[in-house]
Parts: sequence; structure tokens; C-alpha cells
Amino acid sequence: MRIQRAVFVVVVIVACAFVASADSKPKLTLDEFFNSVSFSGIEISPDGNSVVIGTERADWDQQIFRGDLWLYRDDAKGGSLIQLTQSGHDSSPKWSPDGRWIAFLSERKTSSDKNSDSDSDTKDSKKDEGVSQIYLISPSGGEAFAVTQGEEEVHTFSWSADSHTLYFATRNPWTKTQKDDYKKEWKDVLQYRTAERGDTIFALDLATALARHAVQSAKEESESEKESDLTPGTRAIAKSPLRVEDLVTSPDGSRLAFVTNAVNQRQEKYEDIEIYALNVARALPSTSSGQALPANAGSDGQVVQAAVREPISGNSARGSEAPAAPPPALNATSAVAPQHLPATGTVVLDVEQGGIEVPSFVGKTVRGAVEAAQDAGLELEAVGSGVARQQSPPAGTHLASGSRVTVQFGR
Repeated sequence: MRIQRAVFVVVVIVACAFVASADSKPKLTLDEFFNSVSFSGIEISPDGNSVVIGTERADWDQQIFRGDLWLYRDDAKGGSLIQLTQSGHDSSPKWSPDGRWIAFLSERKTSSDKNSDSDSDTKDSKKDEGVSQIYLISPSGGEAFAVTQGEEEVHTFSWSADSHTLYFATRNPWTKTQKDDYKKEWKDVLQYRTAERGDTIFALDLATALARHAVQSAKEESESEKESDLTPGTRAIAKSPLRVEDLVTSPDGSRLAFVTNAVNQRQEKYEDIEIYALNVARALPSTSSGQALPANAGSDGQVVQAAVREPISGNSARGSEAPAAPPPALNATSAVAPQHLPATGTVVLDVEQGGIEVPSFVGKTVRGAVEAAQDAGLELEAVGSGVARQQSPPAGTHLASGSRVTVQFGR
């Protein structure tokens, strides 16, 4: 009993000490709370001497939360802090690996956006807000400029390891004809989920972007460029039926890892949130984007073939060998896993390790085929509602290194 009373006395004394200490400190006011500055991103330069900082704070005059970028340099004078951007719509800064550029996302409106803005119902608080695009700025100073364009916002981006390429993801862009047909059919009706679509991952050469920026001020954009959601010079390297939330380039630059989420961002199914890897060398096409979908694309715009997934873990038998050339049936712009298969579709698997026995795919659903392939040591990831109708070679065949397995799906 005495011990309990002693513990109680000690607790009361400590509590009183805390209260007295709290009373001695100035209290946080509501104004200070709402005017506080938060850090949305902190990125250290490759040489370790500078830090780019993304900040967010309330701007009561414009009725927005401002997003600005600041640059801190650790120099002989003890360090300096300068403001890089002042649009109030900037975030997600990323250094190029060579330290020459800082890329970031910005929702600022360009001059062409302001000239073409005819929506009289737009709220005043949104009058200076555009679509999220990638901008570049030199850490040495100068004006930031956009390197992507269109009505589709950039969801995420990443630098290549050599600083020569920017990879970014947007919603699958539509042509002007597709937009006009959609407006004609639906007019002012707002569809629920039907119009939702996945993402495309693009590659943009930095040299192309810089050259385009250099002549952009002297050359006016054509009507076709203004109406297109494709950035000139980009190459589509992969399509996903899901939204791409984050992109990360491997240190050697050979792969891209990305996180997917539901297209509508409602997070209704946990299986929509996955991590996938893309072999960049195998996926990069030799032609620029802006062309029609490949001939093997389904009527819904999805490529019929499913790409072989590159494993996230280090348990691959590939070793350090150079990536093999893609098989003829795999178009360079075909989707990374998981890929939705239409009513019919063909899956082509490259076998890089001999001695594997071909499992039986015929009669299995897409999910069953994926499980059978994984059990046999074959890498495959696809989703769909079809059933395997034919396969070559037949089940039980022992595969040699370099051979292929083809599975035909249908209803």
C-alpha cells in the first residue's frame, strides 16, 4: 500500500512539472498554425553540396496553398538559401544525375493555356492553375520551362541514370478524333467509370526537349500540336491498365520500377497496388510516338500480347547477360504486367534457362495460366477473362535455353 501511494505521489509531481514547463513556453496561436510552412520534398544534389526544397504554405490573398521550390547551397560563406520558383504551383523536384538540371512538376498555366481558356465557369481560385507538366530549371539560375504538354497531367517522372532521358507517366492520351467522337456521343453527360483508362509510360530525350525549347519562342505551335496530348519527340515504351503512381530508375539505368494504383484512385481493390519492373533496353522503340497503335492491338486499344515481367527480387537466372531482343510478336510498346487481354490474345514467353518442362495451359483461365507458368519457373503476369485454347509446344516438352512458349487465349 505504501509503495502504491509513493508511486502516485511521484506521478503527480512529474505531471505538475510538465504542466509548469508547458505554461512557461509560448502557446501556438491559430494564425501561426495556419501560416506554418511544410516541406513537400527535399532532394540532395548528386555532389552533396546543394539541397532543393519543396515548400507548401497557405496564401490567403490568392486563396491557394502555394507550392514553391528553394535551393540551399553549402558554400564557404556558411550557406545560402534562394527561391528557385515563384509560381505557387510547383512540387516534386528531382535532380538530374549529372547535377545540371532540376526537373519538377508544375500546375502553372502557360501562355497558350491562358489564351485558350474560355471556360467562364472556372472558379477564380483556379484561374492560374493548369495541368501538371514537367518543367526544367538550371540550379545556376534562369527561367523554368516546360518540356511536356497536353491536357493529360503527368502523374510521375524519373531521370535516366545518364541524365539523357526523362521517363514519365500520363493517362493514355487520346487523339483529337477520339476526343471529338467522345464529345459528340456523350455531350455534357458525365460517365461513371466507363471513360476511365490506364497510363502510358513515355521516354523523352533531354536533347530533343532542349532543342525544342530553343526554337519554341521563335516558332509558333501548329494547330495539330496544340490539339494533341502527345509531347513532340516522346516515345511510348509501355502501357498499363492501372494508374502509375511512382517511377524509379535503377542505378545502372537498365530498368524502371513503378508503383500502380487504381485508375480512379478509389483504392477499392488491394491488388491494384503493386510494384513492377520494366526492362528499359527491351521496351524502348526505335521510332517516336504519335503513331497509331500497333496492328496487334485490340479493339479497346490494349495490346493483345502480355509482356514478360522482369522480377523485382534478385532471384533471376539471367545473371549479368545483356537483355535479349524482343520476340517478333511482342511490340516494343506492348504493356508491362499486368496486361488486360481482350477476347482473344497471344502470350509469348522467352525461355532463358533450359531444362524447364512445359506445363499444361489449355483450358486454364488467365489467372490459372499465370500460376502454372510461375510454378514451372516461367515469368508471366497478365490479367483477363479469356481461356487458353491452344499452346505450343505441348505440355510435358522439356525446353532448351532460347526457346519460346506460345499460348493462345480466347472466349
